[in-house]
Amino acid sequence: MTYFRDWFGRDADYGYTHYNPDKRAYSWDKGYTNYSDFFFGHSKRLNMEEAASLLTTMSKVVGIDASKFTGKNSTNRAYIPAEMLANGISTDIFIGAALQNIAKVMHEDVEEHKKMLLVSRKHKPTLKDFILKVLNEERINSRMAVDTPGYLKFIKKYKDHKYTDRPIPDNDYEHLLELFDRIIRYPDQITEEELLKFKDPIDKIKSILSKEGGIPDGLDSCMKVSKKIADVITQYVKPPEHETPDDKDEDGKGISGDGESGADESDSSTDSSKTTPAEFMKNMMNSMQEEYKSEESVESFTKFMQAIKTAEEISKKGASKVDYLSVLDTDESRNRYADIIKEIDLTKANVIGTLLRRKSRDYQFSLKSMRSGRLDTNKLAEASQHVSTIYERVGQVKTNKLCVTILVDESGSMGGNKIDQARKAAIFLNECLKDVTDVELFMYGHTADWDGDGLYSCSGTGTTQLLVYKEPGSPQKTALGSMTAKYENRDGSAIIATAKRVRSKTLNNGILIVISDGAPCAHNYRGEPATTHTRKMVNEVEKMGFQVIQVAIDGYESKNMFKNIIHMKNMSTFPADFVGFLRSKIDVLIKEKIVL
Repeated sequence: MTYFRDWFGRDADYGYTHYNPDKRAYSWDKGYTNYSDFFFGHSKRLNMEEAASLLTTMSKVVGIDASKFTGKNSTNRAYIPAEMLANGISTDIFIGAALQNIAKVMHEDVEEHKKMLLVSRKHKPTLKDFILKVLNEERINSRMAVDTPGYLKFIKKYKDHKYTDRPIPDNDYEHLLELFDRIIRYPDQITEEELLKFKDPIDKIKSILSKEGGIPDGLDSCMKVSKKIADVITQYVKPPEHETPDDKDEDGKGISGDGESGADESDSSTDSSKTTPAEFMKNMMNSMQEEYKSEESVESFTKFMQAIKTAEEISKKGASKVDYLSVLDTDESRNRYADIIKEIDLTKANVIGTLLRRKSRDYQFSLKSMRSGRLDTNKLAEASQHVSTIYERVGQVKTNKLCVTILVDESGSMGGNKIDQARKAAIFLNECLKDVTDVELFMYGHTADWDGDGLYSCSGTGTTQLLVYKEPGSPQKTALGSMTAKYENRDGSAIIATAKRVRSKTLNNGILIVISDGAPCAHNYRGEPATTHTRKMVNEVEKMGFQVIQVAIDGYESKNMFKNIIHMKNMSTFPADFVGFLRSKIDVLIKEKIVL
């Protein structure tokens, strides 16, 4: 464990990334080593189209679209290092590099972005340039932590990848510069020995940043702080004798100058076997970013943009208008519901209820012998002896609610025994969960291109119909009994529409159970484009905090669309299969939150 205590209160458990879990609606990344696996349901390297689709979605969440992407360094545009994918770099690292550049476009104005591009391009940066680069990189990351904290996981992957590119210091001057960078960007890599060695300048740098309240929020403030820190460094540790402190460029201009200096001039080093301070700082700055590689970058970026276009075309094919149709209780639905209750085995319903109630509980606890908190009145004697561990901290453990959503395919292919099985499964789940505390239950059906058969007003060809059987607070009790096979099925559109509707009513984590019998099939929605769209929508829904599981009727193989599948051979085996799945996912779905 590092001896160093982070200056900015960043948590070691989150890689010192300014990550704040309280800013996140849910922790989608838990249990994943490769974070992109979560979005695509496999551990193999993503192809170009998948990586393009993922980055495009993320960039829209951040606040810009692909029109702001570029294949080379450009003012107010995000450089996308697509050659990393071509060179076999992992998707997570590529996404981290791209998100870092996207964040700069989002959190720097045009002049700031231009100024930092000039700093990054210098062949002989000054000491103030180097310090400004370090501070600005972390300033951008801290702003990301406010808007998209989960994306910092990808940034951390990229930073760890680039850490191996850092040059090794040859002298105390370079060592102090490199230590400063680690304090700001890699605080888990710091030793007690080097902190003692550079105690005086490090203490003064800490004092400067403390007066600023941490990393300055604006670039102008970062520039002023950079000068102060540069003065401290040169006061305590001199650069090697063969080069004077590089507070100025060769043309006499510092970071506030108008032009890019030192583009091609050589250094006057007397020892060609060692780098000059300017060269060392340039190498350090290169380890913070991806370099533009001319034709290689442009060619890879062109392919990447084509992949984005392909992904968008696939998405458009699956887009359709959605009709939301409320299904009411009728005499027919009540009679059929009652008949089904008599047929199915509800023994497992009690097991599910007990499992959920056992996990969903709130309680208080007390931590004794703490160094801070409220005074433990049982330790007054120790207090008089100046013992430090005389406090206690009282906390509470709370568990979040769970939402369970059922979506049943009501297409024509579900006719006969299939819709009977699906109806029974839906009613079984309704009976299991309807009275469980802290479970929000949503029940839907879907079809497509339907005219409503005179029962509903529908938009017809090219549209998706979502039938609403039950939602929290709705009066329907037996509407599920009227579930029937209807027309087509536009699965991807129905799945994303369902998730968005549920999310408009609750932010709790949950399960989305899709009961279906086959491949998507609707107007202009068939074959590989339809299954690709459905898989993409499943991934989108899982980003929204759902565990998506398909209950596959009649043995249909659907691993190309769903990660979690229960094969429903008949109603007699389904209850046990569902209980098994719920047990395996319960710790992910219902999380404990500790409040001190």
